[in-house]
Amino acid sequence: MIWGISGALLLSFGLECLYRLIDWVVLGGKRLRQSRPIEERDLKGL
Repeated sequence: MIWGISGALLLSFGLECLYRLIDWVVLGGKRLRQSRPIEERDLKGL
């Protein structure tokens, strides 16, 4: 049961990273330059 929960969390985390990567590639980094301070603040928060 513990493995199932950790697996689900890992899967959701992987999908989130994949979604962000695809979003960045599709936009060509255009929005990334606009939201960079917010992204950096979120990364430091982690």
